[in-house]
Amino acid sequence: EEIENLLHEILKDVRAGYRYRDMAVITGDLEGDREEIESRFAAAQVPFFIDSRKNVSNNVLCVFIKDALEVLDKRFNYASVFSFLKNPLVAVLLQTADHLTPFEQLCEVENVALALGVRGQAGFEKEWNVKGHGFRETRMPAINQTKNTIMKGLFAFSNRMRETKTAAEKVGTIKALMADYKVAETMKQLAKKYAEDPQLTEAQIKLFQSEYQSLPLYIEDFLDRFAELFAETDLTFDAFADVLQVGIQGVVMKHVPPTKDRVVIGNLTRTRLGDIKKLYVLRANEGILPENHSGAGLLSDHDREI
Repeated sequence: EEIENLLHEILKDVRAGYRYRDMAVITGDLEGDREEIESRFAAAQVPFFIDSRKNVSNNVLCVFIKDALEVLDKRFNYASVFSFLKNPLVAVLLQTADHLTPFEQLCEVENVALALGVRGQAGFEKEWNVKGHGFRETRMPAINQTKNTIMKGLFAFSNRMRETKTAAEKVGTIKALMADYKVAETMKQLAKKYAEDPQLTEAQIKLFQSEYQSLPLYIEDFLDRFAELFAETDLTFDAFADVLQVGIQGVVMKHVPPTKDRVVIGNLTRTRLGDIKKLYVLRANEGILPENHSGAGLLSDHDREI
């Protein structure tokens, strides 16, 4: 009801001559209000921009990098390899063939790997033969081709990483891996798919598209800064992987407003409001706005009262 009342006020101000960009909304619970704000504002056709930074460590690209490092760390064991191969950025290399979808082809590879007990890079690189394991031998050329198609870049990544010493060289192998799997191009394709999802609101589609189109550049920049920070420092693979994964865990993106004439929605601690004429406040309840910080500090709320 509070958001509904807010929209009535905003629309009343627009009829009185204000522009959407003249107004801003501050809420004490941005993440809690986000879904309702997106649906209500979209339904009322009020252009808006939620000023928030999103942690993207669970995005398919960040997971792609973390899983590739995990494959090397676990020496190509079954679990790490197939966790990497099932990433959408990898599976997209496959096309429907012999009436089998890419997913079905990957399942074939996985079933043979399990049956043969494949482990280690050499085990995945060699040609597989399933004689005596209950599989149709006539399918093996296709299965081996599927395996080689989706793992070629991973083998090259492993071989390159083995030859590196410095952090900068190791970062170069990550970039080469991304290039081998055509990550930037695939991310754009995934962004287009979100635009066709009928279950997403227009605002959600724009956010997904912005994230998937921009994240490869964010990651490239992050890797460049990582390499610059450690310069020519020699790092073991384990040390490099540990530090890089911690860094990726903290990667955040700030979305760019799609249009200038929109209502900015944010919180007190981060949002820069600029030149506005009207400010609305949501959730001005005790403990929400201002926020009640329950984390440890030098003084507790009780100490401050004393």
